[in-house]
Amino acid sequence: MKNLKKAAKIEKVFVEPDEEIVFTLEKILNSDGSRAVLVIPHNAALITSSISLKILARQLAKSDKLVVLVSDTETGQKLAAKASLVAKKRISEVDKNSWEKAKELKESWLLEKARIKKELISARNGAEAAAGEAAGDAEIFAAESLKQDAKATIKGENVKATVVDEEAVPVLIPEKKRLPEKVVQVGGINVFAGGDITDNVELLMAERDKNLDEGDIEEMQERIKAMEEQKQAQDVQPKGDAANTIIGKDLTSATSSFQPKSRQEKRLPVQGLTSKLAGIGGFFNRLLVGITEGNKMKKYIFGFILATCAFMAVAYFFFSSVSITLTFAENTVKLNSKITAGVSVTDIDPENLKIPGIELSKNSSMSEEASATGQGKKGDPAKGVVKIYNKTSKAVTIKAGTLITNINTNLKYKVVSDVTLNADEAKDDQAIEAETFGENYNITVKSVVTFSVAGYITDDVIAYGFRDVTGGTSQNIVVVSKEDIDSLKASLEEKLKKELLDALNTLISADDILLNGSEKFVTNEFTTSKKENEEADKFTADLKMSVTALKVTKSDLKSIAEEIARKESGIDNLSTIKVSDPLVSDIVVTEDGKNATFGIKSNAGVVSDVDENVIKEDIKGKSLDEAKSYLSEVPGLDEFKITYSPPFIPFFLQRIPSDPEKITVVKQAASEK
Repeated sequence: MKNLKKAAKIEKVFVEPDEEIVFTLEKILNSDGSRAVLVIPHNAALITSSISLKILARQLAKSDKLVVLVSDTETGQKLAAKASLVAKKRISEVDKNSWEKAKELKESWLLEKARIKKELISARNGAEAAAGEAAGDAEIFAAESLKQDAKATIKGENVKATVVDEEAVPVLIPEKKRLPEKVVQVGGINVFAGGDITDNVELLMAERDKNLDEGDIEEMQERIKAMEEQKQAQDVQPKGDAANTIIGKDLTSATSSFQPKSRQEKRLPVQGLTSKLAGIGGFFNRLLVGITEGNKMKKYIFGFILATCAFMAVAYFFFSSVSITLTFAENTVKLNSKITAGVSVTDIDPENLKIPGIELSKNSSMSEEASATGQGKKGDPAKGVVKIYNKTSKAVTIKAGTLITNINTNLKYKVVSDVTLNADEAKDDQAIEAETFGENYNITVKSVVTFSVAGYITDDVIAYGFRDVTGGTSQNIVVVSKEDIDSLKASLEEKLKKELLDALNTLISADDILLNGSEKFVTNEFTTSKKENEEADKFTADLKMSVTALKVTKSDLKSIAEEIARKESGIDNLSTIKVSDPLVSDIVVTEDGKNATFGIKSNAGVVSDVDENVIKEDIKGKSLDEAKSYLSEVPGLDEFKITYSPPFIPFFLQRIPSDPEKITVVKQAASEK
């Protein structure tokens, strides 16, 4: 008997939404009873796929458990039917027929499994019998074949060996004849197919030659011929030719050819100047001896002249330099463009006229007290008793708080306590209380007062008042009005906005420009110590606000203004542009406060420019007149000035030094003079 009761025991198994099938199966198999109700929630992973339910059905069929699924979704019902499982929408629907159906499905699956197994065994036995016959035939054939040459061929076909029952038995398997080799073209690409194409060199060469025209073949033949001639020439050349080696040579004689060009250029002029000075000194020395011989005073004079000439020669050749001041004309370009600053923009975009916008934010809170000015009333509710009748044929319960209505005045009263009335029963002295305070709720009973009970018609349940209802009072009081709350909130908002703007200004540096109008104020929280129409002489309010705004940098504005001026004036990149601080106007901010479009106005001074290194290279070694003629042709140059040093060198000897390092170029705008 105990075993029968255990077998009939039903246990509920609940599935978690994200539970894996293995854990669900484990719960079922570990349950005490032989029957289990599997309760599946509508969002469980188990009923998202029929595969999971089919696996569950196959595993349960191998056990002694009967399972009925409970799923309230249409998908769960359909997937369970596909998996041959019984499914119900509610637990209450699981009855005897459900368990019988589950048992039938399980037995039908087991019978089907046994049938398939039997068919497979029969098929395997038939295959084994056929294989046995084939093996016997193979042995007979092998015995006959061993009498012949093991390497013989039958009808020109190759003989291969296979293994039957782990013994090598030669079985004649004719190899398939290879397809004839050929070349096919697929999508313009030559594909070699059939046979062993690598064995047929002629085929490969023929196909390669098809892709070559006569010019290609001639060019290839010439290249091959040139390579062969070059190789023969290398083989004939002696390996140890002393003329082509560095053995025995004086390497110092070749160092000059490896001297860097810049160093040679610096050394050669010095050597030339030294020889020139030596020749000049010797000439003056011979001249001095011839002229001053026998005259001491003249000797001193000519010595001074010689020293002066020598000094000037040294200064001319070694210490001469030139300073050139170039003054360029300045053109003014007026800018008036619309640009956009965005938080998502990371770099200056001259093409689309966009610059980075930087978002600022600040939070603050403030509390303040105010006086209440609203007018209100308060008082006590009227109280009394009534008699309640239940005219129905069954008991009713009137809950505390149920409203009863004076039929004459339509004023409402509340039942103070629960009242239970049997069929056709009435109860006296049931306490009632006015819905709110006021003298108008007081009742002086001159005759019976009739009350209707909420939720019932008077023919079923009714209440009568036989005694006075008294105690209702009212008086005027000061309350917090809606106007009081709104006025205090507006005052706090005005003060907080000013405070937040001052806080924003602390985040602005000298290089920043706050985009006026981009400020967005948000009220985060507003609370009052007293609610609307609540009695109070004074009350307090707390307000929390935040503000966001956009700023841009002056350097970004100048950079994009320079690019706009360069584009509008059509000048080259060598020109210098000087932009005054742009003025920002007509700011329009998007609703989310992340982007702003505005106009900028500025004056840009455009100054032409030249590469000073090019100037130096072009005028070095020229006379001053030639240099002036060259500079007068430079585009955009307003005026120039050449200062030669040392100044005591005679004008006719003055020339621009050949060394660019001795030339200084100073560039300036006309406004900087």
